[in-house]
Amino acid sequence: MNYRDVILEMLECACDKTIICVQDGGYSPAINGYYSFIVFAESEIVANISRQLCNAETSNEAEYLALIESVKWLVEHGYTGEDGFNVILYSDSQLLVNQVNGKWKIKARNLFPLALKVWQLSKSLTSQLEWLPREKVEALLGH
Repeated sequence: MNYRDVILEMLECACDKTIICVQDGGYSPAINGYYSFIVFAESEIVANISRQLCNAETSNEAEYLALIESVKWLVEHGYTGEDGFNVILYSDSQLLVNQVNGKWKIKARNLFPLALKVWQLSKSLTSQLEWLPREKVEALLGH
């Protein structure tokens, strides 16, 4: 499955001002964590960003840092609710999605400050965070 098919499937019911952001984070001691995200507006790529050495100490921290960095980027580039944009954020981390959406408790002390940062940064977005199967994230991000 290629990324265009994935995005077209996602955008079938979307309006003109719908922004799709797919993010991922991971951890390896060799690179001290990484994150990446891709942003689509009107089925065109407007950002494709990857970073190593994100100072994560676990895979879950890296997932949160990926979400934080993608939300920061969206706000900095004007994709806010104030400007009429609806942002759909996707992650393959069920833990992240369910914790940020308030369905699961955040038991790990290291994740709570990261969740607070996500909630604070997301205030200016009209957004929703949804789970996306790993194979679709791989198709979009290439890893």
